[in-house]
Amino acid sequence: MVFDNSYLYHVSEQCDIAVFNPRPSPRPKEVPGNLVWAVNAERLINYLLPRDCPRVTYFAAANTSAEDYQKFIGSRSIRAVIAVEKGWLARILATKLYVYCFMPADFVLQDNIAGYYITSKPQVPHKVVEVNNPLLELATYDIELRILPSLIKLRDQVISSTLGFSCIRMRNAKK
Repeated sequence: MVFDNSYLYHVSEQCDIAVFNPRPSPRPKEVPGNLVWAVNAERLINYLLPRDCPRVTYFAAANTSAEDYQKFIGSRSIRAVIAVEKGWLARILATKLYVYCFMPADFVLQDNIAGYYITSKPQVPHKVVEVNNPLLELATYDIELRILPSLIKLRDQVISSTLGFSCIRMRNAKK
């Protein structure tokens, strides 16, 4: 399914969320308060994996150097790279996801690079899309999925680069 810019999205392994009530921010020093979080269509690909799955995602940003582009992405046909650990493959294949779609009116942009939007108001999803196979869903996008033994070295390299990136659930990464 193609997700478009008419909605903001929240991905969950839970199929029956009728109302998203604001919860304490996971980053209270940076973003205080009780909030509902969503992502835009461009960064939704970062979340089409099981919630606890560690991943390093990256893409060419406006200031990405030609050297970093060649080193980390390589091909002009690739929009982004998502790297996961091979130890998570069975869980990824066994996971069903639910993409909750929100009307954007109540949300404000919190982080442009990550595509995060927030609101302090409860949100009722406009619709829910079931994703039975996250890998097949990711294959519909112009991304490259990389499967690595560990993400730690890649994370450190990407953070030191000129790429746009998100490192998600790295506390669950193989050390």
